[in-house]
Amino acid sequence: MIFSIVFFALVLLYLIFFVGPAAAAFLSVFSRKEGADPEQIDPNGSYYAPYLPEMRHRAELLRARGSREVFLTARDGVRLAADFYDSGAKTLAICMHGYRATPMTSFCYLGRELSDLGCDLLFVHERAHGKSQGSRSSLGLLESGDLLQWVQWAQEYTDAQRLILCGVSMGATATAIASNKIRSDAVCAMILDCGFDTPYKQMVSDCRKWHLPGRVLVPIISVLARLTLHVNLKTSACDSLSQTKIPAFFLHGTDDRSVSPQDAEKCYAACASEKELVLVPGAQHTVALMRGGEETCLRVRAFLKKHGAV
Repeated sequence: MIFSIVFFALVLLYLIFFVGPAAAAFLSVFSRKEGADPEQIDPNGSYYAPYLPEMRHRAELLRARGSREVFLTARDGVRLAADFYDSGAKTLAICMHGYRATPMTSFCYLGRELSDLGCDLLFVHERAHGKSQGSRSSLGLLESGDLLQWVQWAQEYTDAQRLILCGVSMGATATAIASNKIRSDAVCAMILDCGFDTPYKQMVSDCRKWHLPGRVLVPIISVLARLTLHVNLKTSACDSLSQTKIPAFFLHGTDDRSVSPQDAEKCYAACASEKELVLVPGAQHTVALMRGGEETCLRVRAFLKKHGAV
């Protein structure tokens, strides 16, 4: 009798102190997110502040170019949207934004660079973000499958003969995970900016920053992700990169407090294709290209030209 009471009490405590918080964290992390475009970002207290004038200028130039909305239906029925900057160019850049971000905030800077190189742009709104439907995102896992469909869409419905895959943060992870499943020779290169290796390790790292017991909470969150989203949070970008043939340009800031620069170094080391790694001193999360300025942009251009993308 006493044993049963103690056992029940322990189970109850486990549910209260671990399963409950893990479920709440799961709902929070994987729920629908709405990001802010450059014009909507408050510069006060934001590390974007030094870059906002240029971001807003480049966003204005891209909007002046004009775009149209395009759609596809993901394999699980979610309706996905993208902004297509179409001039009939022979090179198209498919751009996957970051977690809780918008395509314009993630790609106003690089997008303008690519536009100046004569590329058309496909600014994807990832599932459960922006113009796309869906109530749950998946930290790059389901999004990697969505990217495969956007590649197929581009080949069927655009004039592009060459494709560049661009990803920032979660979008970079999604791109990397998809990279070994893309068989099309049209994909010439990918630009991976501050991506992480696995959602699992990234969540453990985030818990550590928030002083939460990640090694207890994340395994429970992982089970919930398997049961509800049918994804494995331990899926590794490095594993996919070790089998890819797509040339990869890795970019990361040394002062990134959201995703460790060690993730970029690990992914770069694992990558089996031709590759280049640029670590930008002093750059925080998602701003390495802006912080690196013209010197870093020149390296991106040279890499794309070397591999026949532009």
